[in-house]
Amino acid sequence: PTATTVAAPTTTNYVLTGDDEMTWASCQTSCSSIGRQMACVQSGQQNEDLLLVLESNNHGGAWLGYESPAEEDSIDTSNWAWNSGCVSNYTYWNAASPDNTGATEDYATILKDLDGQWDDASAETTSYCYCEAVNFVRFSPGAEYSTCATTCEDSGWEMPCIQDFKDNEK
Repeated sequence: PTATTVAAPTTTNYVLTGDDEMTWASCQTSCSSIGRQMACVQSGQQNEDLLLVLESNNHGGAWLGYESPAEEDSIDTSNWAWNSGCVSNYTYWNAASPDNTGATEDYATILKDLDGQWDDASAETTSYCYCEAVNFVRFSPGAEYSTCATTCEDSGWEMPCIQDFKDNEK
């Protein structure tokens, strides 16, 4: 899939995969294919960031990597979990959600028309797909390479390859 990095004017960056809406499963596959995970919202600020991205791209909604196992009661929010293993207690369900209409709504979406509130949707629903982009951590000038490499490895991060001045400015 094509991927375009979309920077929110605040703290979180997202990668839009494809130009069209897709199912939740297709979004999960698209994010995995570029080494990313579906959007995980850990705070009100991140939710606002994603809403700003939706608004700037004139998209009505997007999938979140938040799901309820089909065998569980999707109305009970304690059954919902982030598919990436992301740890977050933050939610922003609209007042009527999750409602599991038709007993098939096991996937979360963020909706622009609801000011960033979440709704549950079925597997057949289509929405835009934003994956989390890689954030960079800068070490203090003069940090030893081995310190940076060990810290990155211990945190599950990859060290970036800076190929030119433009890359270095990121």
